[in-house]
Amino acid sequence: MSGIEALRLGAAYSAGGQAGCLRYGRGFTLIEMLVVIAIISTLLAIGAITFQRQSARMKADAVAATLDTAIRQARNSAISTGAPAFVELDDQSDPQRVVAWGYRVVGLWHFEDGGFETKGAFGHRGIVRGCKPAEGKIGKCLNFALGGSVDCGSDPDFDLDDGGYLEAFVLGAADFTATQFIFKKKNAYGFAVGRDGVLTGNVGSQELSAFNFSLPPKRWTKVAFAWDRRNSMILIDDAVVALGPAMKTRVSHDSLLVGDDSAPFVGLIDEVRVMAAIPGRAVELAGNTKLVHNAAPWKEIHFAPDGGLDVRFHTGPLTVDLIQGEKKRSVFVSMLGLTQRTDVESLVKDPEQEDKQVKAVPPPPARQKLLPALPRKPMQAPSDTDEVGKAPGPEFKPVDAAKSSEAPAEAKSEAKPDAKSEAKAEEKTEAKP
Repeated sequence: MSGIEALRLGAAYSAGGQAGCLRYGRGFTLIEMLVVIAIISTLLAIGAITFQRQSARMKADAVAATLDTAIRQARNSAISTGAPAFVELDDQSDPQRVVAWGYRVVGLWHFEDGGFETKGAFGHRGIVRGCKPAEGKIGKCLNFALGGSVDCGSDPDFDLDDGGYLEAFVLGAADFTATQFIFKKKNAYGFAVGRDGVLTGNVGSQELSAFNFSLPPKRWTKVAFAWDRRNSMILIDDAVVALGPAMKTRVSHDSLLVGDDSAPFVGLIDEVRVMAAIPGRAVELAGNTKLVHNAAPWKEIHFAPDGGLDVRFHTGPLTVDLIQGEKKRSVFVSMLGLTQRTDVESLVKDPEQEDKQVKAVPPPPARQKLLPALPRKPMQAPSDTDEVGKAPGPEFKPVDAAKSSEAPAEAKSEAKPDAKSEAKAEEKTEAKP
């Protein structure tokens, strides 16, 4: 090998080494980068859709849990305070919302002092004017027959701006011939007995009267007037006798009076209790969530002081549904006030989709016609001449090949007898010895 050829061979090896280095040290091509970007974009899109669905589901589950908590909160308030509580199901507002309401006792007087001043709960003292002590429903009471009232003060607790509950035991000394106040807060609210014993309550300009029931005189009766921002009701012996609209209570700086100097209650009053309505945190539903319940016509879930559903409003268990798309989340409330949550998938469907599914169902297959059953030949009973151990039935006889060819003809003749076949049969019988 000459020197020139050696130089050429070295240059070739050197070029091959550089090409190999470039081949193994190069970057990504444009197609490879686009493929990787497409794969990453697909994975991110799938993850985003899954996350969005999971987030919406978690939000709906949180709303259902909050609804369950609101119902439990109202029930616990009724048990702890010994006063009614309710849950407001506002399905007319935008957005729809659920609010738990409870009553808090802000004033309580038993009238056991017998002096010019009576002590009440929470440090509220009442000034007695023109009333005398007497035997009451429980212990002592106050006799308002000669006129007078009890000034309970103008504490802000008695404003009852979100709603209130006025309750007392009363005994009328005679027939009711004029308006007689049991509770009165000037320019705010009042509760009175009118002519013929008709109870009337008012909140601002809204007034409610129980015309279907008259307060009986000369017997102890438990009367109450309750209201919130939407509804008001009158109760006699814990039974609802009137229901009507209400409004937000006006704030008044006047004192709360039991009785009234200008129109006093002619009779006895005992066990006075004043409660303020306290709303809980409102649970607002999303725009795509629909609130459905069977608490009509009240649109409220009322709890009795013992924690069960108030039978004055509800005659059976209640169900509150939160419908979102094709999923329904329900809260069941038993008569004992206990709650139970259930989630149902794909229960609520679009009617148009249901119609399409019904049309897409193939018709049932046509009924196949069955072939008529072939008549069976009855089995012959064994005769007395049969041998012992021999199977009953006709005796088997071998048939010749010549005669076997005549068998189909005989079968055909039996199947379709005619005049010719009958004549041939007679000839055969005569030919036999």
